[in-house]
Parts: sequence; structure tokens; C-alpha cells
Amino acid sequence: MEIEGWNQEEFAQHAGESSRNIGRWLRGQANPSPKKISKMVLSLGYDPADYGLPPVPVTTTTAEIKEITERLDVCQAELLARLEQIAAEVSELREKGCA
Repeated sequence: MEIEGWNQEEFAQHAGESSRNIGRWLRGQANPSPKKISKMVLSLGYDPADYGLPPVPVTTTTAEIKEITERLDVCQAELLARLEQIAAEVSELREKGCA
């Protein structure tokens, strides 16, 4: 079996499914759920809705959440530092009678 240039194992990994399940589906020994079909369709770059399939729920890993949180912390620190600079500049302007 080859899909989009991938063998069964590669496709299974790309689609987030086990190779064993892919094999069972191909042999007609089991049927994937509509959500699993949607996930495979999406992994191939197609929109499941175009085929009347349910949307794939978005999941975020703990590592991704940690990375996003760290980036937000950096942005927050930079924003706070900039606000402090602006507050200092406004104070200077007020002392000079400009603001």
C-alpha cells in the first residue's frame, strides 16, 4: 500500500494512527470511525468538510502549551519593561512641564 508516496507505516505515523489499524481497515477487518477518517483526510492536506466528514478536534500537547507559555512570559516581560520606559519618559516630560 502506498498513499501520497508513503508506505503504510509512514502514512500511519503521519496520520497519527497505528499501522496495525490501517492494515485492519485495508483488509476490511475493521472500519475506522468518521473522526479517524477525518483525521487521515486532514493529514493528506484535504478538508474533511469537503467530504461531509466531521471536523478534527484541535489538540495541544503539554510541550506545546509550555512553549507557548514561555513565549508569552517573555512577551509580557518585554511589554512591562517598555511600559516602565514610557512611564519614566512621561514623568520626565511632566517635570519639564511638557505633559
